[in-house]
Amino acid sequence: DRRRGGRVTFDRARPVAVIGGAGFIGQHVCRELRRRGLIPWVLDTFVHGELSKDAARVAGAICDVDARSAYEIRAILAVQAVEITLNLATVSVRACLRDPFRGAADLAAIGAAVPLACARVGVRRYVYVSSSEVYGEATDGPLHESDTARPGTVYGAGKLAGEHFADAARISGALPEVVIVRPFNAYGPRCHVTGEDAVEAIPRWMVQAARGEPLTINGDGQQTRDFTYVEDLACGIVDAALSDACVNAGPVNLCSGVERSVDSIA
Repeated sequence: DRRRGGRVTFDRARPVAVIGGAGFIGQHVCRELRRRGLIPWVLDTFVHGELSKDAARVAGAICDVDARSAYEIRAILAVQAVEITLNLATVSVRACLRDPFRGAADLAAIGAAVPLACARVGVRRYVYVSSSEVYGEATDGPLHESDTARPGTVYGAGKLAGEHFADAARISGALPEVVIVRPFNAYGPRCHVTGEDAVEAIPRWMVQAARGEPLTINGDGQQTRDFTYVEDLACGIVDAALSDACVNAGPVNLCSGVERSVDSIA
């Protein structure tokens, strides 16, 4: 929170590397960085084709690079002496369900390769975008950062591993500054409504409603979620990335703070 002492103390003339910047949340993060006068530099594999590339054109530069390759990332970051790197690269939940062994391996590679590459080229601040999935199923009301992480999916376990890789790089002295954020249930413009990544309830229901189809609700619909608008999440991610108050301070939840039942949203 900038009102509580957060400061921007880095060279704003240098680009901010956004790995996974062509993804759903990443696109909005790039726009938020640009809105604040910063230069987002997108590193992505553009798995969603031309839509991804079009969405990333707000960036100062676009690089086709695999987040699992520390060597590729290191070479690109070194060119512009990047000081801050945001890691939003991930594997979809559905891909992890379809092939948990491959999903786990890819998530671990992303979580490990990026901070190690950043450390080798002198990146000062590494921002890891984790997920609320690390908590698993909540049993006692709202989740807080102090709650024990008990991921119940390969996706959640892989994201938690990425947090530990970031912390290990910091504790070993390889990275001086680490920020970890945990977004909750993003929805909003540019969300995926087709393909393997179209798994979130709200976009799925919007498509069904537009077609005049009944809305698919798993279970009794009384399970609760914190649905958070993607532009709010992007603002929170950038706030955390630029705030000294979030550096080496443990994970930060990014959410609306309001639990809503799946049935009520439907």
